[in-house]
Amino acid sequence: MTPRARRAAVTSAVAAALLAAAGAGAGLHWAAGQDSKQLTPDPALAAAAAPAPDAPTPEPAGLTEAESARIALAAAQAQTIALSEEVARLRWLALAERRTCVTPPPPPPPEPPAVVEAEPPVEPEPPVEPEPVVVAEAAPPPPPPPGTPALMPARERAPDPPPPPPPPPQVAAVTVPQPPVQVAPPPPPPPSDPEFDNRIRREGGQQAQQLVTLIWNNTNDLDLHVVCPSGERVYFANIAACGSRLDIDMNASTNQLSTAPVENIVWPSGLPRGRYQVYVDHYANHGSRDPTPFRVRVRVAGEERVFNGSIHYGEPPRFITDFTIN
Repeated sequence: MTPRARRAAVTSAVAAALLAAAGAGAGLHWAAGQDSKQLTPDPALAAAAAPAPDAPTPEPAGLTEAESARIALAAAQAQTIALSEEVARLRWLALAERRTCVTPPPPPPPEPPAVVEAEPPVEPEPPVEPEPVVVAEAAPPPPPPPGTPALMPARERAPDPPPPPPPPPQVAAVTVPQPPVQVAPPPPPPPSDPEFDNRIRREGGQQAQQLVTLIWNNTNDLDLHVVCPSGERVYFANIAACGSRLDIDMNASTNQLSTAPVENIVWPSGLPRGRYQVYVDHYANHGSRDPTPFRVRVRVAGEERVFNGSIHYGEPPRFITDFTIN
């Protein structure tokens, strides 16, 4: 019989027994001291409730409807309790059978022991005895012949270092007289144009070591201007300033025109210190062609410089040169 059929048969038998016990007023109790729960009827109640084989079922007599109802309710409650306990017991039995029927998996087969091949024992090599070393004794050297100097050890026989070379002989210094350095004299000033001095002498002008002279070769009126360190200007309208004097002024009047004019400013007593500036002004055109070429000679402390130029009528004064007296 399978477990499910067994449980169904047990359930049917218990239900029939409960119904019989409820009808006969029998009680149910659990048998104590057993491993599993088991439902057994009470022997006294079973004997009292068991009807005779051929006896008719007794009918309750003298019971009121209320008592019958109360008995029926008590029987129903007892049946309900009995059914609940039986269901719990059957559930417990089912769980116990499930635990019993579960077959644990077989243990895995033991692994065969690993076969370890035993290595052959290594025999130690016999020790090698060192060969005896035979040291040949050197024969003693023959004695030196008589009269031979005794030999010295190599360390003592090392030759002495060579002596340092003698210093070179001191050569007496010979002083060669150097010829004196020939300082070239300054170049001589260019030769002065004698025309400046000739015209000054012709007009009765004055010669000196410090002077400025202007010459040109037509009838136009050119004027010589010198600005002194004080700012004063020496020219035809101011013929004396800073120790100088304009002593010749030509072609200023149309009545006295010359084609070889000259103007001269001279410092008879020397030049005061400071800066001097020289200009040439084209004051008037008296019929000669322009531009008018001119030459200016500057003599300071006996040295002369000559400047060439030209100028148109109407131009501003032309700057020629400047010099400084310290």
